Amino acid sequence: MPPSPLETLTSTQYTALPRDLRRIIREGKQEAERAAAQSLIESYWSIGHRIAKERLNTRASYHNAILTDLSRDLDIGVRTFQRTF
Repeated sequence: MPPSPLETLTSTQYTALPRDLRRIIREGKQEAERAAAQSLIESYWSIGHRIAKERLNTRASYHNAILTDLSRDLDIGVRTFQRTF
């Protein structure tokens, strides 16, 4: 009968294995969070660019009303829209 995989590792090697795997998982999660944050930043930039484009074609007095409507319709805070441009 072949030895089990655990029998081929020393105690020290096995102790290091979960520690290394936790590090790999933690680093993967951190990288995913950075990528998600970068994507969100790019999305907000695009939102600001799109709103600014419309703002040039509409009267400024309607601007706040438009942001309020967009905030309600998209479930995004007005303040978030205001920070995008």
